[in-house]
Amino acid sequence: MRNLPCLLAKLLGVYREHNNIIIAVDFDDTLYDWKDVGYDCDYVVDLVKRCQQHLNAKVMLFTCRNGDHLDFAVKHCEEVGLNLWGINHNPDHGPTDSKPFYNVLLDDKACLSNVCEALELLLEKAKL
Repeated sequence: MRNLPCLLAKLLGVYREHNNIIIAVDFDDTLYDWKDVGYDCDYVVDLVKRCQQHLNAKVMLFTCRNGDHLDFAVKHCEEVGLNLWGINHNPDHGPTDSKPFYNVLLDDKACLSNVCEALELLLEKAKL
C-alpha cells in the first residue's frame, strides 16, 4: 500500500495550528457554470462561504481569466457573497512567478468532489 498524505488530516492540522485555512478556488465550472451544462456550482459557493464563516478561511480566486473576463469573475464572486482575499496570488506572500501558497485547491479538474467531501468533514470536526 502506498503512503499518501491524507487531505483531511493535513487540513485539520493547519486549522488547529493557525485557526484558518487558505482555499484556492478555480472559477470556471467550479464557482460558475460557464458553459451552462448544469454543474452544481451553487453548492461549491455555499461550501466556501461556510468555510469562511466557520473556519476563518481565506479565499484566493485562482483562475486563468484576465481582463474583462477576470473582472466578470470577481464581480460574480462579490454578487454571490464570497469575500476574496486574493486573486491569483497569496497576499501574505505577494505576487510571485511560482505557484501561490494555499492549503487546498477547489478545481473541477482536481478531484473537486473529493476535496468538497474533505472540507465538509473538516467543518464537522472543527466544531468539536
